[in-house]
Amino acid sequence: MKRSKPGILKAYASYWRNGLNFRDRTSRAGFWWVVLLNTAIGAALFVSMFLSISGAGAGSSNPIGMGAFVVMFASWPIVNVIPGIAMTIRRLHDVGKSWLYYLLSLIPIVGTLILLLFITSETKGPPENRFGRRPQV
Repeated sequence: MKRSKPGILKAYASYWRNGLNFRDRTSRAGFWWVVLLNTAIGAALFVSMFLSISGAGAGSSNPIGMGAFVVMFASWPIVNVIPGIAMTIRRLHDVGKSWLYYLLSLIPIVGTLILLLFITSETKGPPENRFGRRPQV
């Protein structure tokens, strides 16, 4: 039986539902769908904030509206810190690595590239490893 490929909305719902889950696994597709959607949301917030501040937006005369865009743009990365770390650790679990490999990101450039190599690796091996069953999303 062929597995269906995860959709972007299913992956994103799983991202928020498992925002504090540091134990299970996240598939490669599920990880990259979330990265794509978070990037798109961040870009949309940036463009909205820029248009609001520059006066090109429809609500440019409303300082409260401008402040709201600035607050949303500034808080978006903060809100995603813990769920993002949790998802990255779950992705490491999916390729059979411990959460300690996340600490490689503290090494400038080289550590981040090594971590990226692990994250982009294809899941291989049995459908179950020491971190649980292979995720559907």
